[in-house]
Formats: sequence, structure tokens, C-alpha cells
Amino acid sequence: MGIRPRTWVGRFNTVESEYILIDNYIAFGELAQAAEILEAMPVKFQALNLDAHLNYLDYFAVVQKITELEVNVDENVEIPAHLIEELIRLSNNNDFVAIKARSLGEIIVANWADYYSYTFEIHPSCVCTEKSGSGSPSLKSMSNGNDESSVKEGIINEKPEITLTPNPTTRELKIESGELKIESIRIFNVLGQEIFNFQFSTFNSIDISHLANGMYFIRIQTANGTTTKKIVKK
Repeated sequence: MGIRPRTWVGRFNTVESEYILIDNYIAFGELAQAAEILEAMPVKFQALNLDAHLNYLDYFAVVQKITELEVNVDENVEIPAHLIEELIRLSNNNDFVAIKARSLGEIIVANWADYYSYTFEIHPSCVCTEKSGSGSPSLKSMSNGNDESSVKEGIINEKPEITLTPNPTTRELKIESGELKIESIRIFNVLGQEIFNFQFSTFNSIDISHLANGMYFIRIQTANGTTTKKIVKK
């Protein structure tokens, strides 16, 4: 089913409206158009919440796989375990993607309640930008059934102070983390595909000269939490 080109972009050109548009493209099976918008968003919106956006990209990847499996609520199609695990992981996040993942799980997984049980309240403001509010989830552990929450004053895993220089770069990217020990570094392309992953030791720089020119996300894990930043290879 084809969808006519947008004519209202000038009026509703916001992060939230883009996600709504993507959801509608997904609903109509127009995944290529949805992917095109997702790819452009990091460049288009400087205040984009990168962590939430990467989670949405992961959610979109699950949707693509489910579409390939031709899953329908009226059909008895077995959902691969790794897709269920990904939906559970996304449902545990404190952002708007959690609601989408939970809803999809309830639709396509017959015994979803056996896999995931929780209470979740999200801030009325959509968590789409860095300045948006955050939710306050109370998650039930899959392993022991105890209530667990990493929320402290509405913030989950407070982001460590990390700087990347130079950015843009043609080769070496220096990572300044102060006294924080970096545990791992992952690099994703704008479609959310992981292209680099390694455990850190004593390095404070990485060589990205082998990457094609363009924008990437770098996700850095420390003992204080995870931070995601945009980098440009030129």
C-alpha cells in the first residue's frame, strides 16, 4: 500500500511528530520509508535523545524480523527466543520505547505475561529529547520476582562525564573519562546496526579510520552508567 508524500512537514517538524509518522509507516507496512526517516533524524535534530533513539532502532529491527516471519495474531507462529528477549530488554528501559515493546510483546507472544511482569509509569512528556522528562518504572525481576528499581530522583544510570576529541575526526578518536574506568565501547551506524564492540583496558583512544565517512553513535559503558554520543568520521 503506497502512502502519499508528506505535505505537512513544515507545520509538524518535531522529534515527536517524526516518531508518530514512523509508527504510521510501520502500521501500513511501509518499512523502507520508516527506515529513511530514522536514518535522517540524528542529523536533523541536534537535541535528539540518542539512548532512546538507539532503543527505537532496536525495536524497529524486531518489527522488521517479525514482519519477515509474517507473524499474525491469528496464526500460530513461534516467536524466536532472541526476539522475545529483545522485547523484554526494551520493555525494561525508562523511555517511550518501553511502551511500544511491551505492547508488541502482548500482541505477538501468546504467554507474554509469563515472560514479563511489571508496573510502569512514564512522564507525560514524551522522552524523545534530552530535555524531556523521564518515567519512574518499578520492574519485577525475571529471576527472583523481587521488585527492583535503579531510579534515583527520576534518573536511571546517571550519565558519566565523557568527552570525545576531535569530533569530527578522520582517524583517531580520543576519549576523556576523567577518573571513570571505561568498561566497554560500542559503535553503531545511523540505522542502529552495531559495527564495533570491544572491552576496554588502559586505552584512551580508538582508531576509526577504517569506517566509512558519516555519522555514528558511540555508546560508552562505565561503572557509573552508560552514555551515548554522536561522532562524525570524515
